[in-house]
Amino acid sequence: MLLQFESADAVQAILGGGRVRYTCFDASPQYVVCGASTGSLYFFERAQLVFIQLCSLIKEAVSIVRLSPNENLLVATTKSNHIYVLELNIGSLKEKEKLLMKVTDHKEEITSLLWSPDSQAVFSADESGLVYLHQVSRARLSFLSSGSELIAKCDSRVVQLDLCYAVIATPSTPSTPTNSNITSITSVPTSHPLILASTMTKTSIVNIVEKGGVVIGKTLRDGRFGACYHPNHDLNVFAARPGKRVWRADISGKVLATMNFKESFEASAAEDDAGEDEDEEEEEEEDTLVRVSALFPAPGDAEALPTQDIVNFGKMIPWGP
Repeated sequence: MLLQFESADAVQAILGGGRVRYTCFDASPQYVVCGASTGSLYFFERAQLVFIQLCSLIKEAVSIVRLSPNENLLVATTKSNHIYVLELNIGSLKEKEKLLMKVTDHKEEITSLLWSPDSQAVFSADESGLVYLHQVSRARLSFLSSGSELIAKCDSRVVQLDLCYAVIATPSTPSTPTNSNITSITSVPTSHPLILASTMTKTSIVNIVEKGGVVIGKTLRDGRFGACYHPNHDLNVFAARPGKRVWRADISGKVLATMNFKESFEASAAEDDAGEDEDEEEEEEEDTLVRVSALFPAPGDAEALPTQDIVNFGKMIPWGP
């Protein structure tokens, strides 16, 4: 995540005086939140970067924080692999922040967190490949009830999660649903959420309702590569590949195109294999700083996906320490 500051004073407002060691952060349209090694959460108003609230409900080092879409909830993970869901009530004089849920299901390092668009559920994944669904709405009815469900067991560390909702046609006779049952995709939540889980070896789509899944493409990989849905065209999945490539696929798992960004990274013409098929072997790049390591959706108001088979994202710029 990148944040653009107007001045050095704005940066200092976030960093503080050095007495607090921040371990993670997140940003929403209105707020910036920083998690600390003490477990405290520091909230800032994003436009002016003014400190507005301190939350001390968590008593151990925070490793990941995610603000909910409605900006009134926050989910955080800790070094002991616990998950906390908090109601913030920022700016309220009548209600203070409160703990809604504490989850202790994960036994390995938690690697990814994702909110549902309606802020009623959280998805979490860990080092061992386990993916859980946590119902925040259920926790409101039963105080601190976990409301958690194991929805997927992946083969390795989960690098990234994403979510879309599919309208599934109900078969006329009882049978096991297939990919042909998927008739359309909408941005309105339905009873068939599709979780996109990208691991160290592959990207999979999991139907939470039907408990089934498909794998994107056929060629495995080795490394921390992410994947995401297009925000305005959920029929398309974009999965990072070795060699500065990105697959565009549909939700049945079929690879529709291989986008090659070697030229954008000013690689030599000899390295350019733009016509490579998904089944051809893809060599690992020696320079891991410039490979496509994770993908995140564009803002919801971004332009809809063009109809061309190959999507032009423009020039990609290396970013690394």
